[in-house]
Amino acid sequence: VKMQAIKEKMEGEFMAERNSLIGDHVFFSALIAAFIWGVGSVTATFSFGVGSALGLMYLVLLAQFVQKMEEGGGASSGRFAIVFLLILLGGKNKETLDILPLIAGFFTYQLAALAQGLKSLQKA
Repeated sequence: VKMQAIKEKMEGEFMAERNSLIGDHVFFSALIAAFIWGVGSVTATFSFGVGSALGLMYLVLLAQFVQKMEEGGGASSGRFAIVFLLILLGGKNKETLDILPLIAGFFTYQLAALAQGLKSLQKA
């Protein structure tokens, strides 16, 4: 019974961290997209938005992978297909998507992960 309570507590903490990470990703993406909109072009803003959306999909799939690792599963869950799709979109749509904002938008999830790490340092 005690192990079950510990497991439920850990799952709750994981879900809270995951939701916070996703929220941080959305916040940073919106903030940076607004900045790009102000100083850049519509194409750059759109490219960043597409990259951010793909980064969000990657982040959700990564969280699912981590959650399934506890159960002993944890196949790739298709998250690398998102990276392939990013490269494919950037290569095939050069006239409508700028590659650098596209990649920058995708890697916004790393900025959110850094923010999560700094938050956990503050808690400790």
